[in-house]
Amino acid sequence: MTLYGIDLPVMRNPSSLTTYRTSVNLKDLDDDGEDFIYSRASGELNKSLEDIVGDLPYDIKLRLRAMGNVYEISGEIHSGMNLPCSRCGREMILPVDEQFNEIIIVMDERPRAGHSGHTGSQFDNGPYCNYVTSHDFSLSDFVHEHIAAAEPYQVHCSRPDCEEVYKKAQISDTSSPKESNPFEVLKNLSVTSKRS
Repeated sequence: MTLYGIDLPVMRNPSSLTTYRTSVNLKDLDDDGEDFIYSRASGELNKSLEDIVGDLPYDIKLRLRAMGNVYEISGEIHSGMNLPCSRCGREMILPVDEQFNEIIIVMDERPRAGHSGHTGSQFDNGPYCNYVTSHDFSLSDFVHEHIAAAEPYQVHCSRPDCEEVYKKAQISDTSSPKESNPFEVLKNLSVTSKRS
């Protein structure tokens, strides 16, 4: 499917869809691992992703498997985000095409005041490590965070007239409004005090 010149994922036939869980207990994974496939048509993540992808189509494939006392999650996310261009301010659809291979490590929660807390870390040419404190893992939150992290700091629409629209907006913005004193309204204020 093409929208605004951007290829978006094609939704699968709703009659042939399987419903997948959106959270999983990592201890209960099959020995061979499990696959999770989500789309707009299957609907499991529609509510979870509503604030970030709106009503745009998405196609998500996850593979989760145990590797000793850690877990591997890999897959791909294809969707889009409706964002304003940071130059001209017009709405645009930013395609999201993410592939990932990450490790989930379940460990006891560390004291917050100490210096021994862990956060995720990326090894050179290796998987990203997620440190979690529970075997209950939310796939919907995981996908949401991946899509949110794909949003660039500044989005540019690359339309041919983007720079022209930006310059016009800058020129019209330079006309300074009449300066006013916010305390001017207090001149006409009369205070009558009634003390008992």
